[in-house]
Amino acid sequence: MKIFSILLISFLVLGVWSQEFSGMMPDRSCERDADCIGSKLCNARQCRPISSFRKCDVTTDNQCGKEYTCHLGVCRYIPDIFEGQKHSFGPNMKCTHRSDCPHGMSCTKGNCT
Repeated sequence: MKIFSILLISFLVLGVWSQEFSGMMPDRSCERDADCIGSKLCNARQCRPISSFRKCDVTTDNQCGKEYTCHLGVCRYIPDIFEGQKHSFGPNMKCTHRSDCPHGMSCTKGNCT
């Protein structure tokens, strides 16, 4: 009976391990991109493969839709990008593109305004 229990547990562990690496397990929960592993990004509190995001050009505005912005070449829901950072923005925050700035601000002469 002990051997049967050990074998059963081994198969269960192996099954869960193989499902996780084959993508069958639910995506990992997250609050920010840094919580995700590899090339996954945080979207609606779940780590998702970057390939599941719509591609965009950061130099062109309004291609992702309302409440979304082009960030690092993919369309992102604005609260997902700035979650946990909302208190770190100050006057004259440096930027390269509008997507570097908080929602409602633009990038003017290298500063969020």
